[in-house]
Amino acid sequence: MGEDSTDRKQNLNPATRATQPDEMTQTDLKFARLNARVRVLRADLQAHAEARRALSEKVEALIAGAEAQRLNQRDLEQQILGHNSRLQETASLIAEILNSRIWRTLVKLSRIALRLGVQRRRLDVTAAGEFQGSNVPATSSELTALRVSHQDIATASGQFATDRITDGALTSRGASEPDHQAATTEQWKRAIRLAAKRLPTTGAAPPIISIITPTFNTKTHWLAEAALSVFQQNFANWEWCIVDDASIDTKFHDLFSELEVIPRVKVCRMTQHGGISSALNQGLRMSAGRFVCFLDHDDLLEPDGLDLCSKVLLGPFDAVYSDEDKISDTGVRHTPLRKPDWSPEFFRGVMYLGHLLCVRRDLAIKIGGFDSQYDRVQDFEFMLRYSEQSSRIAHVSKVLYHWRAAEGSVAAKQNAKGDLEALQVGAVQAQLDRLKLPADVVPSPCTHMVRVMPRALSNPQKVSVIIVTNRGIEVSTNCVVSLFGQTTYANFEVICVDNGSEDFNSLELMRDFPLTRLSYREPFNVSVANNIGLAHAAGHYVVFISKDIEIVTPNWIEQMVYYAQQDDVGVVGGLLISADRTVQHAGIVLDRHAIDACAFKWATGDSDHFWGSLTCAHEVSAVTAACMMARKKLLIENGGFNINLSRGYQDIDLCLQLRSRGKRNIFTPHAVFIDHDTNGRHDNPTDRNLVTSRWRELIAAGDPYYPLSQGSEVQGEKVR
Repeated sequence: MGEDSTDRKQNLNPATRATQPDEMTQTDLKFARLNARVRVLRADLQAHAEARRALSEKVEALIAGAEAQRLNQRDLEQQILGHNSRLQETASLIAEILNSRIWRTLVKLSRIALRLGVQRRRLDVTAAGEFQGSNVPATSSELTALRVSHQDIATASGQFATDRITDGALTSRGASEPDHQAATTEQWKRAIRLAAKRLPTTGAAPPIISIITPTFNTKTHWLAEAALSVFQQNFANWEWCIVDDASIDTKFHDLFSELEVIPRVKVCRMTQHGGISSALNQGLRMSAGRFVCFLDHDDLLEPDGLDLCSKVLLGPFDAVYSDEDKISDTGVRHTPLRKPDWSPEFFRGVMYLGHLLCVRRDLAIKIGGFDSQYDRVQDFEFMLRYSEQSSRIAHVSKVLYHWRAAEGSVAAKQNAKGDLEALQVGAVQAQLDRLKLPADVVPSPCTHMVRVMPRALSNPQKVSVIIVTNRGIEVSTNCVVSLFGQTTYANFEVICVDNGSEDFNSLELMRDFPLTRLSYREPFNVSVANNIGLAHAAGHYVVFISKDIEIVTPNWIEQMVYYAQQDDVGVVGGLLISADRTVQHAGIVLDRHAIDACAFKWATGDSDHFWGSLTCAHEVSAVTAACMMARKKLLIENGGFNINLSRGYQDIDLCLQLRSRGKRNIFTPHAVFIDHDTNGRHDNPTDRNLVTSRWRELIAAGDPYYPLSQGSEVQGEKVR
């Protein structure tokens, strides 16, 4: 794992501090906030004065322009008068010519010459006809030769009439699978009968996986195609439990006569309609497999779906989900959904697990199965409770499930099932209450998403904000003024680790605001400077922010403390945007080509982006030290920042260390900052190579929380 840890650590014991930072009293904080407001007002007045000056200059320019246009108009009027005079002279001259005797004589002569020319052309045409006789060719055959046979075109294209597009390729429907648009129930029954004959025998061994499918008013071809996808599984040791929830339209029941005779298929007909959760719970009760997976009555499985899931579940995992795509009612696959690995914070905001989902049967029964009061989001609420019992949830990064985008389904239209946000809010709020997390849940502006709102803390613990300056680089006025003028948190201190600043503005800011200034005179090393600030911090939490950061969200500390206070969280980062409101930092992506790639860079800061990644808080591999919060004790235990990384990448290294210890690094889009540093990370090849070498295996595996980093290529059977 790289160099000896003792080589990269400083003495971070607070007891060894040379000086204790002065405590910032409430009076100091009030004065600092007042000072910040005064500075903001002064800046506003200056901006207004400059705007007035610019406006005056524009008015003067407009007046000068108007005068120039008036002079130009006078010149044009004079030119027009001159042209009119010349036109009148020309008109008079033309009138004299037309009334002259010479003109009238010329007109008469031209008419006589014209009549003589016409008579001569007629004589020439008559003579030519007599000479050629009847040898003028007909043109009807030439026109016939130009005609195109539309029948030939139709014949040539007819060979593709029975083909369909599947997953971007043109493939023909299998001979044993009838076209559902024209097939009869008997044809589907015959196809099921043929597929069932090819099923391998499993003997007396109990099934490993039970597939549970609730049905209600199902179309015949939906269930038939679902059955064929089950029978085509490469994995042999399965059973299929079909639960009909007292359907009104029972035409599809005709298929049950074929399905019920298959030993590994169980069919249950409910006498009363109980809803989707009731049907799923009945399926759990009648299943015999060690694991259960869920297949909707109109969807399809990939042939290797159960095989890949079983390999994962027979290992150290208690649940597994896969990527999926959508399929139209005519069999066209589209919209592949590449999912991140298990991300519990992200899952609270948006139900991204979807299909295919397989879980342990005993654990599903232990938590009480599905809750009917959350019908329509029952699988979401179920997995919230399930994940509280086990976090060993794996992800197969391959499309194993085809979600039918039929009319009336969420796959076709997001609001097809009506308002789901209230149910989602209730499910997430219940989980936060069970976990004793102090937050309230509200609907997100984005469809089918919720937002977690931290509650106000009655006794907020101190937060130490650490700013590092480098020699010759000034502290941004925006940073300090917005820090004291915008922040609503009641208990924080600001520490400036100063590497020999001589800039007048920086020194004035340090004097005018209650900053604890720590002098650092050694050759600049960003990790050493951060560790100095960490050692002198009096707060329970520490925040490292860049000198170019401007606070946008007043309760940014409250937003970040909510996550940082959780024991299993490592560091927390916020959303950094540029002055034009495009994304600068929204988490760091582990990419084989750039280990510090910024997620969603240049996207608009108020967009939803990929599955709510800019709307919902979620796990990330790393965040930038331009804005990073963590518990001080956790960083001290970790040895602080790696001092062998003197110029950069120390934030990525720290985040990956904490991740390797089982901690979750969190990005929250609800703490927003403007990053005025347009140069980005200052690259240092030595530091980059050290980090790349140390975390080679993690980088090579790809980023677990950013599926787009894998490109468009299918990731095979990759499991994480």
